[in-house]
Amino acid sequence: MCGQWFHTRSRLAIHLEHNQKCYEVIQACWPPLPEADVAQLDQEDKQAEAALRKQGWWATKAFVPAVKTCGPTLPPHGHPAAAKMFAEMLARRPTDAMAYHQLQGHKVTRAPNTNNGLWWQTSDLPAFVLHSPQGIDEGGGAFQTGGLAREAARLHIRALVVVHFFSGFRRDIRDKDIHQIVEQRSLAHATQLFVLSVDLCMQRQHADLATHKSLCWWKARAQSGQLVSIGGGPPCETYTVARQLDGLGPRPVRSAQEPQGIPGLTWKEWQQIHIGDRLLRFLLEMLLLMSILGYSGFIEHPQFPTWETSRSLTSIWSLKAVRLMKRLRCVSIVSFDQCVCGAAGRKPTTLLLVRLPAVRHRLLQLGNSGRCHHPAGAHQALIGKQEDGSFQTAKAKIYPALMNEVLGRAMHDFAMELDPETVVGALPNEFDVYTVQQFMDFDIVQPDYHGN
Repeated sequence: MCGQWFHTRSRLAIHLEHNQKCYEVIQACWPPLPEADVAQLDQEDKQAEAALRKQGWWATKAFVPAVKTCGPTLPPHGHPAAAKMFAEMLARRPTDAMAYHQLQGHKVTRAPNTNNGLWWQTSDLPAFVLHSPQGIDEGGGAFQTGGLAREAARLHIRALVVVHFFSGFRRDIRDKDIHQIVEQRSLAHATQLFVLSVDLCMQRQHADLATHKSLCWWKARAQSGQLVSIGGGPPCETYTVARQLDGLGPRPVRSAQEPQGIPGLTWKEWQQIHIGDRLLRFLLEMLLLMSILGYSGFIEHPQFPTWETSRSLTSIWSLKAVRLMKRLRCVSIVSFDQCVCGAAGRKPTTLLLVRLPAVRHRLLQLGNSGRCHHPAGAHQALIGKQEDGSFQTAKAKIYPALMNEVLGRAMHDFAMELDPETVVGALPNEFDVYTVQQFMDFDIVQPDYHGN
């Protein structure tokens, strides 16, 4: 039709779906394929799709670009030559009543679709998430990065408050955390932007985010226009791959077959899983609400362990809730190695970002497209225990300075781009309890939950 050669049938179907002119040409020149031919092609596509999904790719993944070929193209729609070609091919290869006639397989007779929303199946979801510049679901404009979503947010914001959940202890002023990055940029621009770091290790009475009451309270703050950006890394101690290192770390408590807990765990381990799940659910529900309201945020967690295929591992990035959020237009996902931001260990990490595309763009500029570019042996292995008895992975909880810089700058800039006119000039009284801060030395790490 246009002289392009696509390497798979799925990629060709995508091209025809978005190029009406090419689709009209092929319909005018070629009659529908017989049912038997379509069934064979569908079966081949299913096998190819299954192989791709096991590797975490969509069925339409393009490993190589389309090739521009030389030679004559088909006659255009409505041309006598197209009608002649159609008739000759129909005589040579008769079709049947159930013939292929549309892009997705077999002809289906149904009422016209008056709803322009998305139509998808569970099989359309990837096995896990790793990278995504943006999703495809605009939600009627509610999930746009800007546009209608930004205007709605601008109308309802009452206070510019940025919150870093699960922040851990505040650090010395020389070790810039997200709180300090946002605060300093706010002062430099003379804006009424307020920053809060919320963690149980600092606000023992009010920062228990595992309770339903706490979730409702923070949701109410967002719905009342008192939050502009949130983010954090919920505890990963029950998901970490270090649990698979045969005695060098704590024993496994989850698996791909038993993501909610392996049978035979102790009461303390079940409590650890229960608290971890509730904290993760807290941040996911908050991010979904921020997506709906036009605000921004992020969630950080260790990357899905693509390098480990011999064990049954699980990750938050394979949860259905996360895979569904990936489809939202305002959501982008980036996987990178924290060593490109200055971390001592490599630590592959994934960020799910809500209306913070600049974070993904900046991280992919570091190292080897966000991946480690250091020579072999440059990083210390986060395996085993330290002299004080704590696990080596504990030190990896603290984000490197450049990672804080990238996240903090993006959260601040998002708030400034809204430029609302109805914000208050003081931190709302509801947040007073979260102004309590505890500054600790860099080598003091907030403890894991161990049933306490």
